[in-house]
Amino acid sequence: MKIKVSEWLSEEEMKKEIKLKMEEESDNETKNVKKDPKSNKIQEKYDDKVMKWWNERKQKDKTKIIEKFKTLSNK
Repeated sequence: MKIKVSEWLSEEEMKKEIKLKMEEESDNETKNVKKDPKSNKIQEKYDDKVMKWWNERKQKDKTKIIEKFKTLSNK
């Protein structure tokens, strides 16, 4: 004997059930994305390179400013 879902669930309950299923699917998708260790390692390497470049740039800028200041103060 087959029973239709609509016979024992109201429309609101069916909507809630569908919404819950959609949330579970989206949660599973985000978990799968976060679990990829290769992408994390690649991102870390990229971040390290960017930070190294940024620090070198800041140091070069500081050096240039100090040199300009020295030349201005000598005049």
